[in-house]
Amino acid sequence: MDGVTGFLVPERDVDAMARKMLALATDAKLRSQMGAAGRAYVVENCDLEKQNASLEGLYDEIRASV
Repeated sequence: MDGVTGFLVPERDVDAMARKMLALATDAKLRSQMGAAGRAYVVENCDLEKQNASLEGLYDEIRASV
């Protein structure tokens, strides 16, 4: 999520990347907030059992449609 868990910049836009990196390098509060938000996102959305169940469901859908 742009601006919450990290930053998105246009592809090959080194100036935009530099600005975002500078913002992180100079703002400890921003780094801390984004780090916490990123960790919370991973804990909530990247559970191995949930991911496996989702993938198995997708395989079952594909198999049923063939």
